[in-house]
Amino acid sequence: MMMLLKIFLTVFLVQVIAFHSLANETASEQIKAAVKVASKPKKLLHSNAVVLFANSGESVVVSDNPRWVIKGQLFDMWSNVEVNGTAQLEALERKLPLDKLNVNTKDVFDFIVNPSKSQTVTIFIDPFEENTSHVVSVLSKYATDYRLRFILTAVEASHINPFIALQCAHQKVNDAVILDQLITQNFSDAKASCDQTKAMNSYGLSAFLQIKTSPTLVAPNSELSVGMPSQLMTWLAKNSN
Repeated sequence: MMMLLKIFLTVFLVQVIAFHSLANETASEQIKAAVKVASKPKKLLHSNAVVLFANSGESVVVSDNPRWVIKGQLFDMWSNVEVNGTAQLEALERKLPLDKLNVNTKDVFDFIVNPSKSQTVTIFIDPFEENTSHVVSVLSKYATDYRLRFILTAVEASHINPFIALQCAHQKVNDAVILDQLITQNFSDAKASCDQTKAMNSYGLSAFLQIKTSPTLVAPNSELSVGMPSQLMTWLAKNSN
């Protein structure tokens, strides 16, 4: 797949250069020079765009519409850093710096386990996924040295209405009650409609972050795990502050 992508990009960029050479020699020569020293093409996470890096750290980005090529400096707006190469990009893709995001991560449907602990593990979790009971049981039993912040959301369209109903049943969140219900999968019924702001904020946050897997964990150092780590305690120890 990567080889086909590289062939496509090479052919495409040559065509771009040839097409524009008469009208805009400067732009075409700049792209041509960048391609000569570019890294292997890499698809950007959660995007149809592809990036190549020059030795200088400058990047060439091809969007999902191959008419447009962008040449310049790639930035990670979440981490607020310049991205100068593939290795750095891949490292940043494994991070989710929740404390640096300019979005509402607080007014959401969440609950806390081990609130007195200093290091926080954030867990995005769909209460109605089949693995939820196991995931919550394992985390609450073994990750006792960490503050566990569970942010509830829905990763399946069919779970949205039950998720909203669950929030309506817990307008005043009792952490121990919610924890028990996730483990037993015996949920309270909503007795009436309610203010759905927290549920909508949770769902909007997970959609904005492109979280499509339950659970998705964020370690104390912002390291991201899509799905449960195969060796939970080793992963936590490695990614603690």
